[in-house]
Amino acid sequence: MHKLFFVPVIHICFALAAMGAAPATEDTTAAVRKATNGYTHTVTIPADSDLSSIKFEGVRKVKTEERLTAYRVAYSYQGQPLASDEFGDRNFRFTVDFAPGELSPALREALAERKIGKAAEAAYFQVAPSPASPSAYVAITVNAVQK
Repeated sequence: MHKLFFVPVIHICFALAAMGAAPATEDTTAAVRKATNGYTHTVTIPADSDLSSIKFEGVRKVKTEERLTAYRVAYSYQGQPLASDEFGDRNFRFTVDFAPGELSPALREALAERKIGKAAEAAYFQVAPSPASPSAYVAITVNAVQK
């Protein structure tokens, strides 16, 4: 049986994170998705997470909640276990979505034909944690690199 990941991740746009806005709720998450045409590039994770443990997991083509085609990029990281987790799991995941036009044609073609390895996929994305702040969360922005 697979263990479920309970991820304390809230999708917000970078502008809100940079302004030090409070963590998003379900309503504000929907508003941010609408304002960004359904694609999110920034997530927040707890500030006590190990940022050096952020690891690329993969990218795949998906349909978003708004029924848009997107490329979903997944990352894992280690953080403090949730109080509600009886197993004390320290492994968490977050995902960000990219519009097809935000990725280079070469990457889209390689993904479609499955001719690219995980390390090569990772090279097309850049993870940028926000500067340290007194907040309980750290904003993580993922950018697509055009090659």
